[in-house]
This record gives sequence, structure tokens and C-alpha cells, in this order.
Amino acid sequence: MPKIKLLEEALINQIAAGEVIERPASVVKELVENAIDAGATEITIEADEGGKSRIKVTDNGSGMEKEDALLCLERHATSKISTADDLFKINTLGFRGEALASIAAISELVLKTKTKEKETGTKILVSAGKILEVEEAAMQDGTSIEITSLFFNVPARKKHLKTIQTELRQITELLTKYALIYTDKTIEFLHHGQSLLLSHATKNPLDTILTIYGKKVAYAMLAVNSTYTDITVKGFISKPTLTRADKEIQHIFINTRAVKNNIISKAVYDAYHTLLHLENHPLFILSVTINPQIIDVNVHPQKALIRVEKENELYTAIFNAIRNTLDNAKLMPTMEQESIKQNQSSIAAKQFSIVEEKQTFLKKEEEISLSASAQEMLERALQKVQEGKTEQKEKQEEPLTTQTPAVASSQRISTMRLIGRIHNTFYIAENELGLVIIDQHAAHERVMYEKFMEQLYEKKVSVQELLVPEEVEFSPAEMLTLKENEVPLEQLGFQFEEFGRNTMLLRTVPMVLGRFVDKEVIHEILANITDKSSVDIKKEEKIIRSACRAAVKAHDIVHTQEMHTIMEQLQKCKQPFTCPHGRPTMIQMSIPELEKKFKRVV
Repeated sequence: MPKIKLLEEALINQIAAGEVIERPASVVKELVENAIDAGATEITIEADEGGKSRIKVTDNGSGMEKEDALLCLERHATSKISTADDLFKINTLGFRGEALASIAAISELVLKTKTKEKETGTKILVSAGKILEVEEAAMQDGTSIEITSLFFNVPARKKHLKTIQTELRQITELLTKYALIYTDKTIEFLHHGQSLLLSHATKNPLDTILTIYGKKVAYAMLAVNSTYTDITVKGFISKPTLTRADKEIQHIFINTRAVKNNIISKAVYDAYHTLLHLENHPLFILSVTINPQIIDVNVHPQKALIRVEKENELYTAIFNAIRNTLDNAKLMPTMEQESIKQNQSSIAAKQFSIVEEKQTFLKKEEEISLSASAQEMLERALQKVQEGKTEQKEKQEEPLTTQTPAVASSQRISTMRLIGRIHNTFYIAENELGLVIIDQHAAHERVMYEKFMEQLYEKKVSVQELLVPEEVEFSPAEMLTLKENEVPLEQLGFQFEEFGRNTMLLRTVPMVLGRFVDKEVIHEILANITDKSSVDIKKEEKIIRSACRAAVKAHDIVHTQEMHTIMEQLQKCKQPFTCPHGRPTMIQMSIPELEKKFKRVV
């Protein structure tokens, strides 16, 4: 008796559905993508119990005629591709023709659809993949698909669904991505009738960021717009002053498809490399447009992973776009921002208090003789508060712009005049904006880093021979790494000589690092070298980042002339605002902020 047999059609459909539909968010994804492909400009998503009991997606797209509506419920029925060659020039989100059939196989589904050419639409009822009823229906143009009893015939899958809040969060995060990339569409998500997300169509993508993430994020974003060969990169990245402990606000889109791509993520982090502090993560929303013929989106059933043919070009395009944007931005943090935020809530209270005081005086004018000078002072105080409120309102209502004009290096950091220092740690300087406080160690570290990198790129690294060679012990693995990388290490200025088993003598070091090199630096360099990557064209910068420890430390006594030299060199740096490890080198405190601190202004 044969052991191999054909599976029943219903079981085949359930297996196929399990690959495409994992959870309620998967249903929402497929239905919303169909709506987008249909040209919808308004999409409404409704859900109950995190999508477990009901999901409904309504759009104003092109709709379908009766024949197409029936056919779209069949497996591998699609209008988006017709030949194998079409797989390599896909310009739509969907193309396999599996989504609706998979959803219908594991739920009860009601499909309503109407084209603008027809007076009435079509309504189809489906349960477990079987069409139960087809009839005409009165409705607006577009398509509405309602899903109930998800996984009712696949209890094992239903049992593994998470809590309502978890499933709800998955849907919300998914719709957030669509709202961020399709800013020309109005997208609304309702849960139990309550609106959780409403993103109106807009011509300015920053408006959507403002709606979803708030003012703090929106105003800390830098616009990216760059083209390298046939790859265009657009979107927004956060200033280094705005980072997060997680990667929640990191969105990557390739040809408007939300994807996960390690090459792009790596390029972003490498471009930020010396601007991020410790384990903090930048915020970014990047839309990459690339020739569809050099990418393969047919890798995973959910199309979240893609293959790119020219990985090196993609890395370079992203790296250059982010680096150039950061290089052209003024990144010096200020103390004023926090003070403004704290003062905003008190401005209204202060205004009310002064207005109330004035009214009290006016009411008692017959009883209390208010001198002309006191009255004048009160009027001035009220006027200042009104002006302050107007100024704050103008700042809040200032239109967001997606333009990022190129800023010359001399404009990004104002000329500073050294005044003095505090505790042999901080320099005090002034510029036309006000007071500047410079971290001695961070500033010198940045200067040394860029000096070394300049020498490295010009292949003119200045080295010095140690009077007494340094004995360094390595593990067997490190010894192998060192011997394999003798040439790049020598290019960096480190020359070794064998000295017994697993021990080397360090003969020369880069001039910029001084004569005293911490042995741990050598071990860190080897660790960075073993961090293999096929597209890591900036590995040298990681190595120097860990090696740049010869800068003056906090509390080191530095002569005045050397202080002037550090400041002059810092102002010439390409990225003077942070040390190689991402800590700020300086903080600006404006004259208005100083006046507020000393109560010179209200």
C-alpha cells in the first residue's frame, strides 16, 4: 500500500495560509497592501479584541467587478504579474495572489466591492474558503473586506495568539509604517470604535512624523535627499542629540515596501559612528528607490526580507546620504531647549497672574493710588509676557520644512573666544550666540581622531618608534588574527616583532596617540578586525575610535596655549560636536537663556 498520498484541497489551503497569515497583523498587512495597490487615497481599518474577533478594511480604491471579485478568492489569482520575468520588475506591494485565498481559508469573510462604472457592487460571503453567497449590494466606490472568527478552523494557531494588547500593538506598529511612507493617503485605525491612529494625507512628510511621534521627534529630524548611481535615498534621520535605548523608530522602505535590511541598518550606524553615545540608537525613516530588476522580493512569504544584487552600492549610497546630511547640519546641543519646555507650561499661568493683578488694581483704583511708574512697570511686564507667549507660539507653529540646505563648516560652529576653565575639565568660551562650555577630553579626542583619520586616508600616518618596545601577550586566536592583518596594522602605525610564544613586541605606534599606549587598545583593535563584514569600508574608523585614548583627560593641567590650540583645531573639525564615542564636546547657552536664568527678562 502506497505511503504517499495527495492532501485534500482544504488542508492544502490551511497549510498555505499558515505561511502567509501568522496573526491578525498579517491579515491587516495583506488587506491594506491590496487597498494601496488599488489606488486608494482613504483607508480605514477597524478591529475588535486586537483583531482576534473582527478585522475590517475599507478603501476608496478602484474596486472590482463581480468576475474579478470571485476570482480574487482563488489561490494564485492576481492582476499584478503574468510571467516569470515580471517577478524581477515588481512595482506593487502584492503579486503572488495568495493573500485573500489564505485569509478566506481560515476565517469567515465578507467582501464588498464596487467600481465607479457600476451602479451597484458585489457582496460575497465566504467561510473556510467556501463561497456561501453572492449578491448585489449598494455601496460606495471601493472595497470593504470584513474578517471574523480568524483561525476558527485552525485551533492550534489560534491557541498561540498573544494577548489582545500584544496583537493590537503589532497592528498599530504595522499601520504606523504605512502612514509614514504613504503620506499622500489618509489612514485611520479604530479599535472597538476608538481611533488609535489617524494620519491625514499631506504633502509634507514631517507633518505625519509630527502626528505620530510628536513635536520633540519631528523638530529633531534632518531631511535626507541623495542619489548615488541609480539609488535614491530620501527620508529623515534624527540629530545625535535625539536617540533611543531601543530601535522602535527605525523604518526602512525599499520601493515603498517596508523591509528589514542589515546592509542599510549597518550603513546608517557606520555613518553615525562617532556621533552616537554608548548603546544609544538613532531614529530614522528612510525610503530607498532602487531598480526593481536588481532586487528580489520573492524571498519570504510575507515579503519582509529582500535580496539586493549590488550590496556594496547600496551600502555606499546609504552611508553617503546619512554622512553628508550630518556633515551639513549644526549639531551643537543647547541648554535652552529644556528650559523652553519647562517654561512653556508656566507662561500661561504667569500671564493670567499679571492680567489678574492688573484687573485687581484697576478695580481698586479709587481706593489705591497707583503711581504712574508702577502702572508703567506693570504694563511693561504684561507686554513682555505677551511678547514671550507670541514668540513661543511662533516657534511652535513654525512650518516644518523638508529642505536641508548645505551648511559650510564655518557656519556650523561659530568662532569662539576662550575665557577660562573650570576644575581643569571644562573650557569656558563665548561666541555671538552666548556662552559655550567645552569638555576638554571630548574636544581633544575629536581633534586627535580626525587628525589620524586624515592621515590614514592620505596614507601618510605619522609613526614614532618606542624607546622601550612594549611587550604584549595575546591569545592563540588573537595571534592568528594579528599575523593575518600585519599589513593593515602597519598602515595604521602599529609594527610588531615576534617575542616568544603568543607574545609580541610593539615597536611603533601612531604619532597622534603619544608614546604611552594602553595594551587594552591593541586587544580592542584586534577585536574590531575580527568583526568581519563584506561591505565594512569604514573598519579603520572603528579601530581608531577604540585606539584614540591619548587625549588629555579630565583634571589634566593644560597650559593656556594648548587650550587655544585645542579649540582652534576643534573648530576646523568636520564633526566638532561630539567625541568619537558620541559624547558632546560642547554645549551652547544662549544670551536669552542666560537672561532668563538671572531674571532679567520674564
